Amino acid sequence: QQQAEDDDDDNKEQEEEEEMASCGTRYTSKRYYAYNKARMDRLHRMAPYGDRTPIFFVFTTYCGDSMSMPVRKLAQYFCARGWRVVCYVKRGCGSPYYEMLPLTTHRPFDLSGMDDAEFVAKTVADRYPDAKKVCVGISLGGSQAQDFLVTANLKRKYFDAGIKIDGIDQWTQLIGFGIRQKIISKVLGEVVHDTYVKSLFMKNTTSESDDAAAARIIDSEKVDAWKRKTQCDGLDFDRIAAMKSADCEILDVVKAMMGPIAGHDDAVTYLHASGPEDISRVNVPLLVFNTWNDGFQDPFDNPVGIANVNPYVMHCVTKGGTHCIRREGWHHRDCWLSKTCFEFANAVVNASAKLETPQ
Repeated sequence: QQQAEDDDDDNKEQEEEEEMASCGTRYTSKRYYAYNKARMDRLHRMAPYGDRTPIFFVFTTYCGDSMSMPVRKLAQYFCARGWRVVCYVKRGCGSPYYEMLPLTTHRPFDLSGMDDAEFVAKTVADRYPDAKKVCVGISLGGSQAQDFLVTANLKRKYFDAGIKIDGIDQWTQLIGFGIRQKIISKVLGEVVHDTYVKSLFMKNTTSESDDAAAARIIDSEKVDAWKRKTQCDGLDFDRIAAMKSADCEILDVVKAMMGPIAGHDDAVTYLHASGPEDISRVNVPLLVFNTWNDGFQDPFDNPVGIANVNPYVMHCVTKGGTHCIRREGWHHRDCWLSKTCFEFANAVVNASAKLETPQ
């Protein structure tokens, strides 16, 4: 009993020592802890194979984080079987139900920009150079994972293999998506624009009890301050601040916030120039999932035949399921995607280990 009480005291002390994630005075998280190197090192030493324990790296959805259901299912499945999981959350993204990661600069995430992703992948690779790493991309993250494997992964082998789940082949397919799924396009556009405006233009509130309406007031001085910054040339901050988040679609966000930073005034031109890069150039095993029942992707855009242009690509097209969701078992309680992804990732790691074992 005394030992149990001592353990409880130690746990309480650890909880009290944890600091919340923050970025100077700009942002303090209410949900996520700050990185604690000593604690993380202790946890990794407890992993089944220490620093050599394989790592599953997740490129998240359009503006999602680790809390979306497909990511949680995959992470739970892999962690329960001895893997470590890293979830890459793009700048200005997160979960509307938990917490969005606010912006600290004028740059939102970029559909084709791999700089942030490469920084995160490099950090993981430098810290755990001996661990095998497999990446997975879900929805828009799948397209970015493909882009990463064709660009950054060719220069340095960050990942031994990749998995692409229901990602589109060309960003221009977002045009058709906006026509077919106008409501969903508005929801996704609203989330990104709302976070951008809150991060850069909203008046500072002094307490949590501030009136909600007051918290939504645009601070004109902040807008003018961003306009004066020369590195922000190309962005029309007056227009961005005047846009109503609820009316923004994906292409509106692309045209107003992503295209100008890349030097494009037109959304379509930006999408054409952004990729993703050709899947035929991938040089590590890549498992691609699609479904004929995907409500987000037009069946005519299903990339049938990609396995014929690259021997590294395995393409699995299912009849059932829907966007980023495949179920099996009694009452469809089990995640078939998690099981299949794990079998693929494990096979890659085991095959690599055999190749590296001296004969």
